[in-house]
Amino acid sequence: ELRAIAEYVSEGARTFLKTEYSYLTAFVLVMALIFGILFGVLEITSLGPNATIFSADEEPIAEKLDFLSGLFLVVSILLGAILSALAGWIGMDLATKANIR
Repeated sequence: ELRAIAEYVSEGARTFLKTEYSYLTAFVLVMALIFGILFGVLEITSLGPNATIFSADEEPIAEKLDFLSGLFLVVSILLGAILSALAGWIGMDLATKANIR
């Protein structure tokens, strides 16, 4: 009887995570798109984080980032979200399994 209850709890946890992750997926995709576009616009207008800065004698100190930097930002956001979701899934699965013992 206790194992049946534990299975219901585990099933409920999985259902909760599936629902939560469906909303989080949409949120992360929208935010990654916004950050990617914002980064691209800032780079085009030379207002990006590494826009060319000149010293007192007009020598460039830092160069502008290229398109791959924006792509790296978006990929980093998506990879971070995926790994975080995986850690949450594994943690919930282990917690519900350990709870029966």
